[in-house]
Amino acid sequence: MKRIHKSNFSLIELLVVVGIMALLSGMIFMAVPAIKKKSRDNASKAMMMSLVDALEQYYSEWGFYPDSLGSSNRISKTSLETLKSQNGENYIQADSGDMRYVSGFLVDYHSDDNYFYYESPGVINTEGFDIWSAGADGNNEGNTLGTNDDIKSWDRNY
Repeated sequence: MKRIHKSNFSLIELLVVVGIMALLSGMIFMAVPAIKKKSRDNASKAMMMSLVDALEQYYSEWGFYPDSLGSSNRISKTSLETLKSQNGENYIQADSGDMRYVSGFLVDYHSDDNYFYYESPGVINTEGFDIWSAGADGNNEGNTLGTNDDIKSWDRNY
C-alpha cells in the first residue's frame, strides 16, 4: 500500500507570509492620512471654485464685485444669500449640501474653525477679489498672503 504524503507549510513559510501581509497593511495605513488630506483639499478647492464662479457671474451682470461678504472678511451664509442676480435668483445656493457652515460662516473641509475669507478689491488681485481659506493649520493671521497649506483663489494650481 502506498503512503500518501501531505505537504504542509513550514513555520518559516508561514512567518514570511505573515511578514509580507504586515508590510502591505502598514503601507496602506501609512497612505490613508495623505489620501484623506488630498480629499479634504479637493473638496475645499471645489467649494472655492463655486464661490469664484458665483462672484464672476455677479460681476458679469452687475459690473462690480461686492465690497464685503461678512464680518472680518469671513464668508457667511447670510452674505451668500445676498448675492442675487437682477432677476432675484441666487448665484450660489447658500443652503446647498456642498457648503459647510458653522455658526453661519462658510468653513473649509479641514476643520470647523477654518473659514473662507473674501476681500474686494483684493490685496493680490487688485482688479478683482481674493478668496482664501486658512488651510489645514487654521493659521490666517489676518493677511491674505497665507501659509503654504492655504487654499487661495490667486493660486490657480488647483
